[in-house]
Amino acid sequence: MPLQNPLVKSDADLTIEQKGTNSKQIQSLTEMASELASKNQIQCDTETNQMQFVSDPNMKQIQLAKGGFCSQRKTTSSQKNYPQPSVAPKVKPNQYAALLKRKDPNSIFIRKMLEVTNSENFRIEEIRSRIHWLQERTVFKEELGCQDRRWLNDLSKEYGVNYNEDIDELFQHLLERVDIVPASIVIAQAIDESAWGTSRFARLGHNYFGQHCHSPGCGIRPLNSKSKKSRGMMIFSSMGEAVSYYIHAMNTSEQFPEFRHIRATQRAQGQTPSGSALLESVKAYSESGWEHIRKLRVFINKNNLYAYD
Repeated sequence: MPLQNPLVKSDADLTIEQKGTNSKQIQSLTEMASELASKNQIQCDTETNQMQFVSDPNMKQIQLAKGGFCSQRKTTSSQKNYPQPSVAPKVKPNQYAALLKRKDPNSIFIRKMLEVTNSENFRIEEIRSRIHWLQERTVFKEELGCQDRRWLNDLSKEYGVNYNEDIDELFQHLLERVDIVPASIVIAQAIDESAWGTSRFARLGHNYFGQHCHSPGCGIRPLNSKSKKSRGMMIFSSMGEAVSYYIHAMNTSEQFPEFRHIRATQRAQGQTPSGSALLESVKAYSESGWEHIRKLRVFINKNNLYAYD
C-alpha cells in the first residue's frame, strides 16, 4: 500500500504549538482537532509538520489554527529509543596494532583514511538501524508519526529513492543504498587516485578520489590543461568530507548498480559487506576498467587491506 500521511487519532496523541495562543484557545483547538480526527477530516503534512484539513466537497484545504504543528507522542522517533549499532573505537588494538607501530608515510596515510572511513561507515550504520526499526514497526501495522515520515522523505531525497512508492519497496530501496563501503575498497581507491595522498589535488583540495566538478572555472584545474572547458577537480574541506562524498557517490550513482546489488545480497545472507566480494563491481569507477581492478587488488594484497573490513 502506498505511503500515506498519518491521521491524528485523538487529543491524547495530539500536540498543538502556537505562539500567542492562550489555554482556552488551545483547549478549543484540541477539541476541534479531536472531533475532525474522529471523522478522518484532519491529517499531518509530512513536509511542513503542520495539521491540515482534508479536502472534501464542503471544505477547502487550510491549515489548522494558522501555524499549528502536530506530532504523535506515542510514535515519534525522538521519544522512542531505536536500536543503535555497538560503538566501535576509532582504533582497535587487535586489528591495527602493527599499523600503529609503523611511522612510514604510507602507513600513516592508511591509518588516517581508515579512521575517517570507519567513522563514516558507523554513521551510516546508525541510519540503517533507524530504517530497520521503522520497517519493523510497519510490519506490526504501527502508525508512523510525522517526524518519522519527514525523516524518511528527506532520506529518500538524499539517496535518490522514490518516497511515494509502496512502503515495503521504499524500505527495500533505502536499505540497498544506505549502506557501508568496505574500508579496503575506500583505502585502495584513495591510494590509486591520490598517489598515497601526495597528488596536487589531494594536497590542495583534499581530493583523494579523483572527483571532478562540472561548473565552469570550478575546483582545481590540471596544470597541463590547455582547454578552458576542461573539468576542474573538486575541493573538500577535509579528508572526512572527501570520504563521505565518495561513499555517497558509490551509494547513489547510476554507475554502480552491480555494486549495490552484490552488497544487498551479502546483507540478505547475513554477511557484512566485504571488499573481496565487491571489488570487481567497482570497475566502472575508472575508464581503465579491469586494469583499474588489477591495480586495486595489488594495493589491497600488498597492504593487507582486507583485514580492515
